[in-house]
Amino acid sequence: MAAIKAPDFRLYELERKAEDAIRRFPQCATGLRVDIELLIELNGVRIEAFQDLRRKWDTYAFPDVTGHFIFVDAGLMDDPGGGKKLRFTLAEEFAHILVHTPLFTKCRTPEDRLSLQRHLGEDIVDRLERQARALAGALLMPAATFDPRVEEVATACRNAQGEIDVEKLAQALAHDFDVNYRAARKRLRMRGYHREERLGLNLD
Repeated sequence: MAAIKAPDFRLYELERKAEDAIRRFPQCATGLRVDIELLIELNGVRIEAFQDLRRKWDTYAFPDVTGHFIFVDAGLMDDPGGGKKLRFTLAEEFAHILVHTPLFTKCRTPEDRLSLQRHLGEDIVDRLERQARALAGALLMPAATFDPRVEEVATACRNAQGEIDVEKLAQALAHDFDVNYRAARKRLRMRGYHREERLGLNLD
């Protein structure tokens, strides 16, 4: 396989990608909860169930960028308790489509994806996954609504000593944006709330 150049995006570039995606279809973000399925579909990408994807290939989803599909493990799609995981999984694969399409043009099957990953190497694959997760967080928790909501909720999350209960704050944000706790906590770090000039939260 010929050498492949893997892209390297700065955080501000990923934030801009998310802003642009939401701006194109504002009907997907009329409140705090972003309708990620609608956003994906309005971008011309179809979401399809794939039987036993997780069991056979140890992944919950993969994008077919040439056919404009996101294939998702059927078990995850059918799991009534897996809504938040499904939303983040869809957002992450859509993120790959937004920023990694040139890499995935020949990936039509899970085997193709695994072959590409072996060729790229662990360090590059980890970088691509970090980019996709960061962009997924920005899509599901857009800065334009996330930051004001943090400021609102943080006030109610202060204890008697005036310190912010990070767990309570992240749980409230997870509920508001319909994501899991871990995603909300990571988004707080992405937006710089661990820095003293913002809220100085302990996000370690």
